[in-house]
Amino acid sequence: MDSMNSARSEVTCDHNTWLNNPVVETDKKDEETIDHNKMEWLSMKTRITALVEKADVSNVELVADQILNENIIKGKGVFCQTVMKSQSESPESSDVYAAVVAIINSKFPEVGYLLVKRAVLEFKEAHDSGDKQRMQTASRFLAQLVNQRVVYVFLPVTVLMLLLVNPSSDNVEVAAAFCSQCGSLMMDVVPHKLKEFLSEFHRLLTEGHFEKRVQVLIVRLFASKKRKFKACGRVINVVDYEDRVTHDVCLFQDLDPETSLDDR
Repeated sequence: MDSMNSARSEVTCDHNTWLNNPVVETDKKDEETIDHNKMEWLSMKTRITALVEKADVSNVELVADQILNENIIKGKGVFCQTVMKSQSESPESSDVYAAVVAIINSKFPEVGYLLVKRAVLEFKEAHDSGDKQRMQTASRFLAQLVNQRVVYVFLPVTVLMLLLVNPSSDNVEVAAAFCSQCGSLMMDVVPHKLKEFLSEFHRLLTEGHFEKRVQVLIVRLFASKKRKFKACGRVINVVDYEDRVTHDVCLFQDLDPETSLDDR
């Protein structure tokens, strides 16, 4: 009996020790902190997503300022994810999303760099899969990022090289539209490269191997060149020249999209 009482006492003592163990209280506080941080992150994700989705020509700067009020470094993954998704669903608003990115990039270049990497990878994946519509959408965004000086003009040079080295109908169609969209900047910064690409388009046109639709697009490209590409889409000027931050990224780099940041 004494031995049983002793054992019961030991169990009770161990139980009381467990209840009073500060490690248990610490673990509970840690769990509460994790839950709180997760809720804060989800709330920030919801706000950033809503802001990006409501952006238009009339409120670009306001939306960007509101996004900058968030912890954009912590939320850079979700910001880039939302911008990419919104642009893919509304490619006609590529200039708007590029303008928002340009403003954010001027304050936090690491956010702009992440976005550029993902935009480049999106185009590469579209090209590798032979998805013309996806290539058109992705290249349209790249052109606007170039026009905003978020990425150097060497990027469109590599895009056109990739498309024209294997000049299928789809590749030439995408290339002609892309060249028109960022042709104005190329004409100012790398006119010799633009001239080379236009010569290649002229060669493809005269050979006549493509369907009429593609030939018409090439003719329109040359017409745009004569007008100095003035009618080839707007560029929303939102960042002063001295505040611009331009990233050096091209198609032939190994790029990390850092997708793990989307769920932090």
